[in-house]
Amino acid sequence: MNIGIFTDAYTPVVNGVVNAIENLHMNLLSLNHKIYIFAPGYPGYKDDCSNIYRFKSIILSKKVNYPVSIPYSRSIFNTINNLSLDIIHCHHPFLLGRLGLYFARRLKIPLVGTFHTQYESYIHYIPFNRYFIKKLTLWALKDFASNCDVLIIPAESRKEQLEHSGISGNIRVIPNGIKLEQFNKLNGKRVREIYSISPEDKLLIFVGRLAKEKNLDFLLECFEYILEQFPSVKLMLVGDGPESKRLITKTSKFTEKVILTGQIKHEDIGDYYGAADVFVSASTTEVHPIVLLEAMTCGLPVVAISSIGYKDTIISGIDGLLCRENVKDFSEAVLLLLKDKFKRYSIIQNARKKVERYSINTTTRQIIDVYSSLLKK
Repeated sequence: MNIGIFTDAYTPVVNGVVNAIENLHMNLLSLNHKIYIFAPGYPGYKDDCSNIYRFKSIILSKKVNYPVSIPYSRSIFNTINNLSLDIIHCHHPFLLGRLGLYFARRLKIPLVGTFHTQYESYIHYIPFNRYFIKKLTLWALKDFASNCDVLIIPAESRKEQLEHSGISGNIRVIPNGIKLEQFNKLNGKRVREIYSISPEDKLLIFVGRLAKEKNLDFLLECFEYILEQFPSVKLMLVGDGPESKRLITKTSKFTEKVILTGQIKHEDIGDYYGAADVFVSASTTEVHPIVLLEAMTCGLPVVAISSIGYKDTIISGIDGLLCRENVKDFSEAVLLLLKDKFKRYSIIQNARKKVERYSINTTTRQIIDVYSSLLKK
């Protein structure tokens, strides 16, 4: 198949959505499909692949540092018209997603959409009236969904939430997939040596953008509670984002107990998981977080808020622990895993078994089945 992928976020941006798209891209290529990616350009970045087409973009905010596409290029439009695309798959409902919709209709080929994000949880980044932006966002989601031949949602609870908001259509739930083999060999000792973490210290790890929607202030409150009960513990925040500078200041009171690594290469992330003892997340704005699957694959027990994305994957008490957004509840769940090695071992074993169903090979096959069914019509 000749597949056009339209996305408003792509490399070198590092986040779970980009990872999910890139995992799908590479797996489709390995199965001998021809993939053409249409994405925003990024200042100073050049691709090493000839199948990626970049639109001019602007950075609206240095704080967020995400490129926003200008969805017009006569040369790229001519290319799209001449690629003999069989299907278009849009991973965002805005800008380049709308462009993908336009070309799907122009070329009379099927359109598949994926909603990776709880967009309504990110409107604080847009400097306009929030009520108006929320209404506009909901309208855009409804309109885009109604124009998709199939709409993919990575989590059942997000599907239910969207349907409750009036979004309907031919919706399929297909979770994100990860490359399980990427995490076969972990060198956690190397990471512990880099950050001077002793073998006696227990390490909690968060991986993701350091941003308001990740609820990191709550996570730090919990860490303060945990530290009082279990002094030989450290917290590592892996990632970068608009809250980085503020968090450096906020965590200074913990002396050497909180480590902010900054952005790291994704190919190194397995070693960071391998260095840790428990994965923690207080985010309530995910859909189907890649980092959760990565942590489970690496043998890390997970403590998270019982919210969309996490409750779709974890059965609390069996293959992870889910809590209310309450400092004591969350902290006690972490302490349980730090103190009870039998509970910890049981959760790790169950999580490793479950995560096999999220292999990129499995989820890619499900997406190919969607493509094939549409092309048969």
